[in-house]
Amino acid sequence: MRIIALAGLAAGEKSELALDLARHFSEAGQRVHLIDNMQHMTIPTDRLPPAVTYQRIHDLGAATTAATEAGADVVLLAVAEQAAPDELFALLDGSAVDVRVLAIVDDRTCDCFPTLRQTLEDHADAVLRPPFTLREALEHL
Repeated sequence: MRIIALAGLAAGEKSELALDLARHFSEAGQRVHLIDNMQHMTIPTDRLPPAVTYQRIHDLGAATTAATEAGADVVLLAVAEQAAPDELFALLDGSAVDVRVLAIVDDRTCDCFPTLRQTLEDHADAVLRPPFTLREALEHL
């Protein structure tokens, strides 16, 4: 099992990437579970492939616990926009599963939050800057 955490302030791009990744891994025959922890919007479940399971969990700690216990091949965790990156990294650190953190950093938004942007850039496995493609995201996984 692997967990792919999508972090950062760009909620729209995060939602689209979660849907694209769910579709990609599902079509590849993998069991996919999507955990929606976002606060300012929800992932439109009507656009999810039928085989993808979905949970909406508001608490980041509960969401990361659910991610490690999901039992799917791939768990996508769309992290809340206001989640502190340090907290996310601490919750996922030491997990017995393969964890990748993709930070979506939109310079138009993140310039207002330089400390947040720097933390994401320093600790994420990869940084994606909109506009990006699914192929670019997959290259980091």
